[in-house]
Amino acid sequence: MMDNRQLIPRWHTSRNFDKFNIPKCTETKSNALPKGDVWFDRAVSELQSKPNLENHIDIFVRLIQHEHRYGELYERVLSYLLDNLQDLPPAVKDLVIPKLRKSDRSHGYSTQREHVSLIIAKLKNIIVKYPKDSLTWMDLCFYYSILGEEAKAVKCARIAISISGNNSYIARSYARFLLHLNEPEQAEYFLRKTGLIDINPLIQSAYSSIVTTYDLRKWNYKKSIKLIDSWRGDPFFLTELLASLGTEEIKNGALSRGKARLEKALLTPSENVVSQAVWLNLKHKTKINNIPHDTPFEANVNKLYTSKNFTACREALMNLFAFQPYSTAPLEDAGYISLAALNDPQFVIDTSENRVPHTHMTFGELNNLVVAKLMLGDFSIVNNCLKLMSNRMDKTDIHQRSIFLATSGMALIKSGFIDEGVELYDKSMLLLKNNRSNRALGIASHFFAQQLKEINPERYKILSTSAKNLAKTHDIYEIVDYYNER
Repeated sequence: MMDNRQLIPRWHTSRNFDKFNIPKCTETKSNALPKGDVWFDRAVSELQSKPNLENHIDIFVRLIQHEHRYGELYERVLSYLLDNLQDLPPAVKDLVIPKLRKSDRSHGYSTQREHVSLIIAKLKNIIVKYPKDSLTWMDLCFYYSILGEEAKAVKCARIAISISGNNSYIARSYARFLLHLNEPEQAEYFLRKTGLIDINPLIQSAYSSIVTTYDLRKWNYKKSIKLIDSWRGDPFFLTELLASLGTEEIKNGALSRGKARLEKALLTPSENVVSQAVWLNLKHKTKINNIPHDTPFEANVNKLYTSKNFTACREALMNLFAFQPYSTAPLEDAGYISLAALNDPQFVIDTSENRVPHTHMTFGELNNLVVAKLMLGDFSIVNNCLKLMSNRMDKTDIHQRSIFLATSGMALIKSGFIDEGVELYDKSMLLLKNNRSNRALGIASHFFAQQLKEINPERYKILSTSAKNLAKTHDIYEIVDYYNER
């Protein structure tokens, strides 16, 4: 239930883009063909005059690059290719009938290291034969990111954008990958340099969401209105831009206009738009119509969290992790829920201990693992993991600095160095208080109180009262629930 959600682009493999990005719409898609591409128009003419296999393949690949996987032309070309499947090159055959979908039998993507490595090997075989297949290069980047092998992922991503940097799927995926690397400024610069912001709603939506979320520059929303009003292509391409603009209008007080844009976006929604509408409904109490009954992963997480069904919420978070496994944020949240709401540190250990090497873990996952070990009185990996956390910590990030101080304080208190541990916890709390990070302060107060419950009952009472009050004010449901049960 983040405070400032925007429609940061999702990142899916090209083989799963339709499957995961586009839920069932309430309005039929337009059959309008891609406009403004001279080479596409020429390829259509070539197909009409000479309907051979080569020209069918050419049109099929161009349609996919335009993310136009529906309509009469697409269905006709696909039918022809299915009839001639045995004559297709392997890479094209994999686009027609994606074999890699069968490799991931979970609801989302496989997160098992051995399985992901096998998929990478299959993709590399395709690249050997078709080195200019930008879609497969970007898919390789995706799977390397799951394994935490950032250097290899960066190399694949750069090759993909060198081949098809102006393709909206490649551009949005690369921008999302840069956010994964904590480089929002680079993502903003890359999207701006495509030259497509003012003419491509998919690029403009990604750009406006990133600059707004990361406060990189003030976005001129008149540009969004202008593009929406002038757009004559498929309405699906507008869906995230409409929702992004509508969100800002709602936040700025233009409630009716913002709701109208969200409801229009929900006629042809992406999964991200549905999650945005549910978030607005729950966080800002904005009643929005047209939300599908079958809500996607993130929306389901938020519903379960606000209803305080923490066990089901944790399961939904793990499903969300399988849906976007290059980001460990859902895994970290599931670990946090296990520690703060369910008192289940063993879940964190079972989930993270052998998932990837400690050196490949994010700061947040390492922190959960350390706290889980300390809760069970196991100090075996604590010092090494704290060193890794120190090396991974963004020194400019007040939240990470405060978390590191608090967890180090917890380790000292559990080891018997009480005064030193309390001093670090106090420094953590002061950082958050001075930064007015009240939600994080409530969580820190709660965990600090637990360490002092038996050692200093008087300080425990003060901290627990503060944690309870902050939790009620800022809707920290797991902490509210904890104190309501006592």
